[in-house]
Amino acid sequence: MASFEKQHPPRQAESSSETRDERREYHFRALVQSHLLNTIQHALEDAEFLEPDIDAFMTALAELPEDDQQAVLTLPFEIRERLLRRYHEKVVGQQLSPAGVVNDLLEKNRRYGYTLGYHLSQKKVPQETHGTDVVWDIKGNEMDDRDDMHMAYYSEDYLNRYIKKNGRYLYIVRAETGADSPHKQDLKNHWGRAPFLSVIDELDMQAVEQDIDQAIEKESAATRG
Repeated sequence: MASFEKQHPPRQAESSSETRDERREYHFRALVQSHLLNTIQHALEDAEFLEPDIDAFMTALAELPEDDQQAVLTLPFEIRERLLRRYHEKVVGQQLSPAGVVNDLLEKNRRYGYTLGYHLSQKKVPQETHGTDVVWDIKGNEMDDRDDMHMAYYSEDYLNRYIKKNGRYLYIVRAETGADSPHKQDLKNHWGRAPFLSVIDELDMQAVEQDIDQAIEKESAATRG
């Protein structure tokens, strides 16, 4: 796991009206963002982007609002390297700049309403090899009477998920909010469901909670001091 504290130092003293849950939600989002930024940086390296181009890509990404960053970061594991290699060819051929790659990903991913979702599982979800492709997805195994089929579920945030369901492994998945998507949304409870979910990355839930606890403790210590 990437160093959360290195990229996201403790905030200034929190508002007196801010609840404990709101603080944990904030730090969870920052932790996931930090982790996925490291993930995509390594993916760019694997796709043979040169260091100056990686720096330009990451700078352009960091300048986007948080919601737009999340849209860019919703690249499933199974297509990430292949897609970035195609972009690398365009950068080498001077058809796109690294910042242009960020903008192209943002435009396409926003068009389909892609964002981040969070799925917890007690069991590790394995990657599967299909021919030359490595597939990493979560297949629906809970019958949903509304759809009359098995669905896999995810939450849109930290709080609406973990309070209701425990799990050892946290899977960051690509949520789809577009009108033509097979994903269904429960707006009241901030949940989504689909026949299968494309995995972006995996985190250890215990480590996530420990990192959040440490971040809040440092924040509180700074406030007291």
